[in-house]
Amino acid sequence: MRKFCTILSLLFSLTVFGQSAVPRVNLEKYRVSNEEVAAAKARLNQAAERTSYSIYVDYPVADQIESGSPTIQNFLWTFNSGYDANDTDVVAMNYIGVRIRDLIGYTDPTQDPLATYVGPFPYNNSTTITIDSIYALFSHENNSGLPDTFIVELRQQNAGGNLLPSGALVWSDSVITTSTLSPGGNWLGSNALFSLAMPCGITTTPNQRVGVTLQYRAPEADTLGMLAGFVPNPDNTELALKTRFPNSFFRWMGVLSSQVVNSSNIFFPPAPGADTGYFEAQNWQIWALVTFIDETGFKKSMYTNMDMGNSYPNPTLDASRFNFSTAKPQNINLEIFDLNGRVIYTRNLGFRNTGDHLVELPSDQLESGTYFYRLQGEEGTSEMKKFTVVR
Repeated sequence: MRKFCTILSLLFSLTVFGQSAVPRVNLEKYRVSNEEVAAAKARLNQAAERTSYSIYVDYPVADQIESGSPTIQNFLWTFNSGYDANDTDVVAMNYIGVRIRDLIGYTDPTQDPLATYVGPFPYNNSTTITIDSIYALFSHENNSGLPDTFIVELRQQNAGGNLLPSGALVWSDSVITTSTLSPGGNWLGSNALFSLAMPCGITTTPNQRVGVTLQYRAPEADTLGMLAGFVPNPDNTELALKTRFPNSFFRWMGVLSSQVVNSSNIFFPPAPGADTGYFEAQNWQIWALVTFIDETGFKKSMYTNMDMGNSYPNPTLDASRFNFSTAKPQNINLEIFDLNGRVIYTRNLGFRNTGDHLVELPSDQLESGTYFYRLQGEEGTSEMKKFTVVR
């Protein structure tokens, strides 16, 4: 192509200066037929259809990047699924979540999101996605010593694209704790944020759209602060710019009765435009690692050559084990993660031949709590499984 452009440029310059005696170049040998162009495009389309993407669908980050804002502001909102209209001393939200609608985000959480920002990708009715893991940022303080339950669900959006508590349940998992999760010990102040990482592994079906819901069931003496952010309006930093991704929803008891609002605008106080104490929280800090599956049914295999069972007994006091099988001989490592997604234990299981195997978990070395385990091999990585240690 560079040679061809050089020839045309030379012909043009010589013609302009009247040197018409230069021999004409036979362009026929450079001609590409329409059939060849169509075939090349078909190959490109086929390659694109066979490509799989895994991205962190994170709407607060996407909103900041798409708006061109250098910053995003975050606020903690008190939240409890037990709140009702009588809870006038708090901003009584009792049902929240995020609809997965725009396939846009970043591919590498270890870098600045802008460095690996991709999308938006088409999300047609025939598109299916795999929700590999779900993440949330919040603060938590347990003052009662009683169990606090965090329930993470995938529910199906209705025909209008809204997400309701009555929507069809697709998947659910939970975490129960009697202690404070915020590292600093308080739900407000320094080191208050807690990051939840929840393996999921659910693949949607064609024409199925889902959303992530979070329920927190606990005594009102215990506090959950759900983090939400907004892009500040340059004219008034207490107001947010209109979000480009209005995918969050909430139910605000005592103000909106039992109505679920499928919008990313959350007002305080309830009268929009009030001069005092009014701002918006646009998007909950709830996001997901999503893998795309194309219309041909091809998907990137994240879990290859290994099949892993659930641990037993679960919950466990000091002894727990699980079975797994490998389709190919390989060297395998056991990894254990805490609720923050941090690796807290690794053990090399050695070289394992094709077939079934039994592995013991080091439950006696772990404190009470919920953990996840995974196998990492030379031929692939298993899915994650959850187990609980009680003392």
